Amino acid sequence: MKTDLSYTKVLLLGYTGYIGTMLAEVLLEKGIEVICPIRNKKNFEKKRNIVFVDISQIESFLKSLSIKPATIISCIASRKGGISDSWEVEYSLNKFFLDLSKREGIKRFILLSAICVQKPKLLFQKYKLKFEKALKESKINHTIIRPTAYFKSLSGQIERVKSGKRFIIFDQGLTNWFKPISERDLSLFITKKILKKTAYGKVFLIGGPGPAINPREQG
Repeated sequence: MKTDLSYTKVLLLGYTGYIGTMLAEVLLEKGIEVICPIRNKKNFEKKRNIVFVDISQIESFLKSLSIKPATIISCIASRKGGISDSWEVEYSLNKFFLDLSKREGIKRFILLSAICVQKPKLLFQKYKLKFEKALKESKINHTIIRPTAYFKSLSGQIERVKSGKRFIIFDQGLTNWFKPISERDLSLFITKKILKKTAYGKVFLIGGPGPAINPREQG
């Protein structure tokens, strides 16, 4: 049985997002073929080893394959965090692909969650946890990765500061400590878990290098 990454195929959910785009690049570097279900494949040109499929046609597409993807990696996340958006994306869409993986014999599901679900207060966090629970209760081999904040999510104030505006902090900037991680480092971490059986059934908390920093230090 081949164990090299270049002999596997991945169904990647969330390609159009911040992490999804970088993860696809890292997977391609390893020689992995990537299948990306998207809303409208007409908006994307074919790329080397990336197959874009309209999400409405993904099940029929998988049935047509002689060699199916061995792993689903979900990087999907709600953009607004509202009631319907969170339910439809964080839970329902992930659940659709979990059920699809069972029907099509896909053996592995890697979920990119978020470290903030440890103390859920917002709806999107609660629906992330609801799907985590469904994934854990399924019989599929699974790995859950909960990263800290991405550097990208913290960089929105750079243009404000460049233009002479103030750096914004809340509650004196001393209450939240975190270790931001780059999209490439996170993508490499996810990729390393694809073939590791020791990662089955595990939840990984992952952050960037160095000590945790608060918003005041960041500023």
